Amino acid sequence: MFLHRQPKEHRSRYFDLLRRVATLSGLCTDSNVDSQIPYLYYRTHEIVFSKSFSVKSRTREDISIDAQQESLGIGLKTFNHKGKTQMEKIAEFNKDFTSYKKETSPEKTRIISELYNKRLNDAMNLYSLERFSFSCVAKAPRQMLVFDTDMDFIDIKRLRLTAAADKTKNISFNDGRHEYTFSESKSTLKRRFSLPKAEKVFILGVDILRDPLVFLEEADFKGLVTKKESSFLLLPLSSHEKSGLNQWNAKGRKRDINEVYVPIPKWIHQYYPAFFPARDVEFVLNLPNGKPLPAKICQDGGKALMSNPNKALGNWLLREVLTIPEGHVLTDKDLEDKGIDSIKITKTSSQSFDVDYMPYGSYEKFLSSRALGSKIAS
Repeated sequence: MFLHRQPKEHRSRYFDLLRRVATLSGLCTDSNVDSQIPYLYYRTHEIVFSKSFSVKSRTREDISIDAQQESLGIGLKTFNHKGKTQMEKIAEFNKDFTSYKKETSPEKTRIISELYNKRLNDAMNLYSLERFSFSCVAKAPRQMLVFDTDMDFIDIKRLRLTAAADKTKNISFNDGRHEYTFSESKSTLKRRFSLPKAEKVFILGVDILRDPLVFLEEADFKGLVTKKESSFLLLPLSSHEKSGLNQWNAKGRKRDINEVYVPIPKWIHQYYPAFFPARDVEFVLNLPNGKPLPAKICQDGGKALMSNPNKALGNWLLREVLTIPEGHVLTDKDLEDKGIDSIKITKTSSQSFDVDYMPYGSYEKFLSSRALGSKIAS
């Protein structure tokens, strides 16, 4: 498991940050103050976890982990503690509704289990993972119970239906290790979580401020230095038939089947003139699995991001991320079907950048967040 293997000072920082966030629960609703049950927004949990430990954030809509430490994939769970065991959501399958909507309860169970396992497999392949675990925060009056528990593949061969779909369209089943419930109406899969033995649970005492606004008004923020976060931008993956991710299909010289480049819209250089190094100056792209790729900004106007060799970037994007078969010309429909529309480039230094793929719709949100709108000329 994760928590017990971390340096004591890192664990102490994590617990301290959780307590501090919990004291401000009254900023959300009065009910948190009255019940003394801490409020912890799941995004806040992700940020606190990433800041406290030596992990890489892996939050994304279509995979089952939120963080990674070496070969361990970690899913973060935050829920109210209502008893020794309780059902909590572990996945949503809205996009896959058509694959199971007309099936019988046993067949739906099998399909949902395979979809969940595929997400774990995808995470393993993308990030070079070997194992998984959940890191949980169960909230109770004046307390947070912090613990780890296992995250397993569903054992397809041992699936057993315990309750077929009822009027609420819920199906209950187990695989000999865990109990699950699938809600067809909400397209959500839940798993029963149990508290581990007492010695494996960290109990954090929490005092919730009755009036957190008074505390914020009286706090002295003068002199605080805000650390500048690493800047980032998104590059769209939309490509023409013989360029971009289809560069391998261009006419002329013979090209490797994985030869690609990621197009850089003209407005990127206009709005972020100092983000990338100058044309043909080599830098490093760090893939999600930690593998470094030498890269450059190439072509007239710096319109192309290429790796060296450029087939390395194509192998990652086309074969590992998008799983496009060799010889298939990538289309916008393929990107929509795969649920991916862009890559995120995060600047960690002048010569080093982290790269990751982003869910479909992210590029549009990126434009909107910068209020660029119609000003952008591609």
